[in-house]
Amino acid sequence: MNSISGPNPRFDDWNFGELLNKGIRPLADREPYTVAIMLIDEADNLVRLRTKREQHGSDSPRDYSETWWPKLEEPRRKHADSEESLIHTLTYACRQVYERESTESIQSLDRVLRSKRWNVFNRIRQYLYSLFPNDQTLPWIREFILEYEDYAKGWRYPYEFQLMIRRSCEQLGDSLLSKSEKSSIFESILSQPSKEDHRSWMGDQYSDEAYEEWVRELHRQLLRPFANVLFGEFAEYYEEFENDEILQPISDELYLTVSRPKSGWVSYQSPKSPDDLSKLTDSELLEFINVWDDEHYDKNNWLSQISIKGLSEAFQSVFALQINQNTERLKFWTENGPILIKRPVFIQCMLQTMRAQIESNNLVYLGEYLGFCESLLQGSRYKFDKDSEENGVENRKWEASRREVIDLIEVCTNDNTNVPITYRKQLAGLLEMLCTQFDMELDNGTRVLLDRTDPFTEALNHTRSRALDLLIDFGYWIRKYDDTTESPEVVHILQQRIQQDSPYSLTIPEYAVLGKNISRVYNLNEAWLNDNLSTIFPQSFFAAWQASFESFLHFNTPNRVLLELVGNEYVFAIENLDDFKYTGQFMGDATEVLGEHLFTYYMWGIYPLSGESSLLEKFYNKTYNKPKRWARLFDYVGRSLHDVSSQQLKPLKERLLQFFEWRLSEKVPEELREFAFWLEAECLEIRWRTNAYLRILDVPKVLIMEPGKPRYASIHTMSLSEILPKHPKEVITCFAKLIKSIPSQDLINIPPDEAKTILETGLSLQDDRITQHTEDTREILLRAGHFDLSKLGE
Repeated sequence: MNSISGPNPRFDDWNFGELLNKGIRPLADREPYTVAIMLIDEADNLVRLRTKREQHGSDSPRDYSETWWPKLEEPRRKHADSEESLIHTLTYACRQVYERESTESIQSLDRVLRSKRWNVFNRIRQYLYSLFPNDQTLPWIREFILEYEDYAKGWRYPYEFQLMIRRSCEQLGDSLLSKSEKSSIFESILSQPSKEDHRSWMGDQYSDEAYEEWVRELHRQLLRPFANVLFGEFAEYYEEFENDEILQPISDELYLTVSRPKSGWVSYQSPKSPDDLSKLTDSELLEFINVWDDEHYDKNNWLSQISIKGLSEAFQSVFALQINQNTERLKFWTENGPILIKRPVFIQCMLQTMRAQIESNNLVYLGEYLGFCESLLQGSRYKFDKDSEENGVENRKWEASRREVIDLIEVCTNDNTNVPITYRKQLAGLLEMLCTQFDMELDNGTRVLLDRTDPFTEALNHTRSRALDLLIDFGYWIRKYDDTTESPEVVHILQQRIQQDSPYSLTIPEYAVLGKNISRVYNLNEAWLNDNLSTIFPQSFFAAWQASFESFLHFNTPNRVLLELVGNEYVFAIENLDDFKYTGQFMGDATEVLGEHLFTYYMWGIYPLSGESSLLEKFYNKTYNKPKRWARLFDYVGRSLHDVSSQQLKPLKERLLQFFEWRLSEKVPEELREFAFWLEAECLEIRWRTNAYLRILDVPKVLIMEPGKPRYASIHTMSLSEILPKHPKEVITCFAKLIKSIPSQDLINIPPDEAKTILETGLSLQDDRITQHTEDTREILLRAGHFDLSKLGE
């Protein structure tokens, strides 16, 4: 065990648990006392290292074990960690001593447990006494009960202590304690804990009534383990609790310091049912949802909360089923809601209902819905003062409502709804406000997700940047009705957003949105894109340029026409690769995608493989010290050949083979290892593939990997097995050389099923040369430990 980083075994938690369960526990069944003593010493070391108390010179027995190991024989979670497994196995071994050994062994075990200072060993003793309350353990139980000094302090018993008391009182009855001993304990329990201490603890929430209720509940919990031996006034007092139908029964779990959470979901209930709400007039309902403010948990079910959320759900039901079906009532809410509703959650409920109606193509009230959205966005609820911190909380409350407006517009413009083009002006007006208004999080530089999130994913979680992305969808929605239009509304809003005198500067997430939509904006209005490309890709503002260009790479496939527009951005990217900062892309490394784009343009003949005009060679030169980049591009090329036919490849084949020869000449092991998908590419002749592979195997250290790295020999074996049925002789030849090329210590990682299939095929071919290759290969594998191949061919 490591006293610096913590007491950990040399196995992971699961394997250590398996060792204890399948190795040590069976030993404990045979020799429980010996195993228990051994594990006590290990547990003592564990707790000493866990608490690190010796370095402070403390003799305190406190070890916090009730937090680390709440139950001594049950894990806190589905899978116990190594420390829990050790404590559970120790407890199991001690229990076996009590079940299987003599009274002398039990007494000896008790002495050893007593000799250890940590509290966990007292807990084990109490747990054992709770399981075996008898004449031998009686004096030990009495000792614990009578020496306990905290009956009057208002504290719950420790879990094992109360378990020991309850079970011993049930089994031993009045023989456990004398009447005077019990009276002394019960009187201490019923003494009033300090009211002043409780007042100090509760602060402003203190009340005499709550204090008295707390005292009674505490008395009930402290008397409960002694229930079987209560007498006189003590029994009568406890009987009152037992007869109270409101009180929930007490379980042993209550006494755990760290308890398991009760299973179930919190349900939110409304203070009035939908039926009751529907009986209110619209004015009364509006007032009720504005002023009700008595959130609390149901005293009979803590998983049920009477809350604003519950009220909002009930309100949404009334709005959807009644208000939205009545023209006059709907008019009241669409006209007054944006102005008079004080809580944004009810605005959201209305918008969600409206969106659901549009999704089902019920467009009767679409004009009213869009008018409601317009009033909401024009209203004064959302403060547009960028510099005012006072508006922060208020804005956050209303931001979700603005997002709901975006969701509603998105439904209007998707392919599954039939919103008429006559609503074009209203939708454009909403998008103009959403794309140009203040966004607290964007304009204050606040990230809503983790720092590892890429700018575009971040953009989708801000209102204005998401609206900007939706604006392009709106342009394509217009094209559905008029495929000749250049979408003047879209261009107008885009121009407002990017112009220098805009009150709110473009933010990094917005640059990512613009970069992502380059090809779509080009299709909508080529002239506008030409005029504003330098604004979308601001090379003088590198962070913004990177966000825009990375999104462009990820969301736009290589395109000859676009290359004419953004060709300078590719050159700028290559020149500045060293300055690229990791932006947390969920979609992959942008540098890798850049290489994929450049390779595609090379294959199309846009530029040569090498020379001053070759962007691909410039990319490789710029990443010369990063072979992983080369490896991933080489792998990408192999994968891209998977669904290509020989006919499709024919005009590009010569350039592909030139690329391969160039990469092979560099002899970079990390790169050439990624030949697996090339091997499986049916668009290339099998003779070329196998010869190329044999040449790769000649590259020094091509299959020598550091410990813990992927085992490429096994990956290659699986690729060879894929092409085995069509090309058995070629595969046998390649497999034989592969096995000879692998370091002996790595041969054990060759997948046995694939190896067996390949070798069986080789023996069945009736070819002397192939048979010799097969036998030699099997011999090497047998020496490496693949003994399952010993009977091959018999």
